[in-house]
Amino acid sequence: MKKLILITLFFFLVGSNINATIYYAATNGTNGNPGTLALPWSISFAFNTAAPGDTVYIKAGNYGAVNLVVQNGNTTFIGYTNFPGDLSWINQPDSLDTYLANNYTNIYPTINKNDRITGGWGIDFANWKSNVVVKNIQVLNYQYGVSVVGVNHTLENIIASGFGDVNVFYMGTGISTYGHKNKINHCFVLNGAAEGINAKGDSNLICNSKVYSNDTSTVNSLTDYYIYIGANSATKQGKYNKIDSCYIEKRGHQLAHVGHGGHGFCLTISYNHKPCAVGGGFCYDSTQKNMIVTDNVISNSTSKNIYECVMLRGDKVRNNYIENVTSLSYGGLVIQNSARNNTFNKCYIKNTYYWKDAVSSSILRLGAVQFFGSYYGDSTALNCPSPESNSFPWEQNLVGNHNTFTNCLFENVATAISLHSYAEYEYPAYHQLAGQATDRINRKRVVGNEFINCTFIGRADTVDILFEAMRGNAQNKLINCIVSGFKNYESRSFTSNITPVVVAKHGIIPTNFEYTNCLFYDNGFDPFVPANGSFPPLGQWPLVQGFSNNVAGTFSNCIVNMNPLFTNANSGDYSLSLLSPCIDSGIVVPINDDFIGNMRPIGNGFDIGAYESQGTAGIVSIKQEKRIVIFPNPSKDNITVLVKKSYISSDYSIKDVTGNEITKGKLKDANTIIDLNSFTSGIYFLQIKSNNGVVSEKFIKQ
Repeated sequence: MKKLILITLFFFLVGSNINATIYYAATNGTNGNPGTLALPWSISFAFNTAAPGDTVYIKAGNYGAVNLVVQNGNTTFIGYTNFPGDLSWINQPDSLDTYLANNYTNIYPTINKNDRITGGWGIDFANWKSNVVVKNIQVLNYQYGVSVVGVNHTLENIIASGFGDVNVFYMGTGISTYGHKNKINHCFVLNGAAEGINAKGDSNLICNSKVYSNDTSTVNSLTDYYIYIGANSATKQGKYNKIDSCYIEKRGHQLAHVGHGGHGFCLTISYNHKPCAVGGGFCYDSTQKNMIVTDNVISNSTSKNIYECVMLRGDKVRNNYIENVTSLSYGGLVIQNSARNNTFNKCYIKNTYYWKDAVSSSILRLGAVQFFGSYYGDSTALNCPSPESNSFPWEQNLVGNHNTFTNCLFENVATAISLHSYAEYEYPAYHQLAGQATDRINRKRVVGNEFINCTFIGRADTVDILFEAMRGNAQNKLINCIVSGFKNYESRSFTSNITPVVVAKHGIIPTNFEYTNCLFYDNGFDPFVPANGSFPPLGQWPLVQGFSNNVAGTFSNCIVNMNPLFTNANSGDYSLSLLSPCIDSGIVVPINDDFIGNMRPIGNGFDIGAYESQGTAGIVSIKQEKRIVIFPNPSKDNITVLVKKSYISSDYSIKDVTGNEITKGKLKDANTIIDLNSFTSGIYFLQIKSNNGVVSEKFIKQ
């Protein structure tokens, strides 16, 4: 009886793959071969012929200008260098410099069309399939790289470089997925003109991947969208997707703003156009307003030299969660076109960009957080509806509302928060309201956003401002925040202070945030001017461009001109020393940890700023809701990792902000000490894998 059960179980487990066969492909393979190691297939024949359950091993080499089509689902294609199993993501270039310095055609099976304009797809799934695995392949110089359609597919260790041409309208994607539950893991993309990686659908995962752009053959030839999550046209939604442990970087121009600045980690709806009903040209496709992009996660990821580290765009881009995202330089977090009810937690935005033209004196000053609306208009005036209608532009009526930012650190920023007037809607000349001032108070406002336990640090020079105040705003709040080192309170314009502001375009509304239990220190403005808790008469505010250090808003229990006593601000450590006035000075807020994952509150109340002081005795126990505690944090020599019993004997790894693994090991007990002496100073992430899932905490090596 026991033997019968075992036989039955065996056939149950393997029955679906009972006819599975292993085949081989190589550069010297032919269609007529049997697909053995000695007599391999050609690569095109392998993709056309593999049946459900089959695995094809593909030997490294240059397979030339082929267009591969996956004919069947439940198939697997795995590249290797010398023998099957010798190639994995560990062999992938760890940086753009490494990739440019080596010839990966000798390591990976490579297809190369050498035609970025009309080369078609490198690897195309063609139609809806399921359970296809493609690993360890390099795709070079096609119109598009890899197209995945269907469910439960896996792309791993794909190198994709050179797609599309910016001189052709929005063309060129490295890796594209359309469907659900697909996984893109440890992939490397360079120079997708339109998009690096995208996923349109539900429950897709993009992880451990890198997207670069250094294509400067023309002024505007840099990647447009780096990693993009959107809705697909069938379901009209993009939900429960995740971007995790990814790195994106723009290179190539001496000045960061030359060429396309780039949209980084994106959650957005499409902006399609169609022929206009009258008047010729192209008009906005109003059906796009039915798209939804909700309940997605972006975590543990980093951008460098990209205009928008994170971009949320669209009226129904809502309830998304962004955590542990870092921008090392240039741009920050961008929320536009009514994106709302999204949460940003433990984000780190550093070194936002400032540039002034020596001739025109025009200024580009980027905010750590930007709220604005982009204008996607029709090409003919006859088709441009009234902005008060429910047609286009429906997303312009509100701009980035009711979003929450917790435990964020904004360091060395040219502007902290930008209330942006980019692409402000103006009535066309034929419209009956043309020439009238836009109602800045009741329309297109930035409303109801909250910054809780955040730290804002201005630049070391004199060009920084706390706010760009070019759009109406109301009910926005700073709670338990530190504001330090900003020369100016607000500016009404990007450009120099010599041209009068046009009221209809820039308005006259000052920044009137609410400040609760915040600390202001070493700023060039007095937060209690003109009077605590009052607003000045509207007519007294300047109608010329330039800076204003008159602060409007309401203040409650704020600390002014008192040094926050950071542990070591000169080295970038904005944790609180033991004598900081920020300790226990905050109000109760609905968060239970801080910027680096330490518990909140400790002591007699919540601290002000992104860090919660852990006191003199360190942490001696773990609260019930906390799975990992790291202390001391920051640390110079070593850290102690405290975990619950269920995590003992689990594997851990430590990665830097680019996603590179620095070390790994096993948690031997509930108190594991990890030596940091070989680490360079910076931010790291500890990840623990167990039967309970994967958890991650941030820490700083001084």
